[in-house]
Amino acid sequence: MALRRATSELFQTGHFHDQVQVVAVFEGWRSFATSCGSIRAEAGDVLVIPSGMFHAPRMSDRSSVLILFVDNDHPVVRGVHRPFVTDGNGARRVEDIFDRVAEWSAREAVPEQLRISSTLTKLVAQHDVSISELAEQFGYSPDGFIRSFCRSVGTTPGKYRIAHRLTVARSMIRQCGSLADIAFATGFADQSHLGRCFLRAFGTTPAAYRAGLATA
Repeated sequence: MALRRATSELFQTGHFHDQVQVVAVFEGWRSFATSCGSIRAEAGDVLVIPSGMFHAPRMSDRSSVLILFVDNDHPVVRGVHRPFVTDGNGARRVEDIFDRVAEWSAREAVPEQLRISSTLTKLVAQHDVSISELAEQFGYSPDGFIRSFCRSVGTTPGKYRIAHRLTVARSMIRQCGSLADIAFATGFADQSHLGRCFLRAFGTTPAAYRAGLATA
């Protein structure tokens, strides 16, 4: 979990997580640009973003949120396929926030757009396959494939690949290991390159993220 406060309006670059993100907004607002459109939660709301969904966060000045990262098989979030906002009713404890999420009962079948998106993202995440090869596989020109990918996922294949590498790096940081080795293993030029991209996406540096885990 992470408690985040902003004194000025905060923007982060697009990324995704390998866990479901549950955001309880205590003050101000928090919004996410996603392939399903923009979704925004005001103070008192709880917002949920499915795992693997590319999103670009934005946070108002004088705002405060509690962010919980929940494994996909947790019963509270199992079956969540699209982002949604629900009334938090002043919930501030983790168990109360989970209760509000569990009360959201509109569990839908996976929409066709999300099935397509899942297929495309898995293919694009494979760095040994070029965008031109993928475009040919689907019967598109390279530009046509990029446009189709943007409509389905909400970003370009190139930006998604960076987001995928950051997600893998984030997981490796949780498992320890040298930051320089992690940067090399995930395809970044060096540790500084990883650090700059990590900060823009997650709002903290890899070292600070690791230190926060150790403190927790």
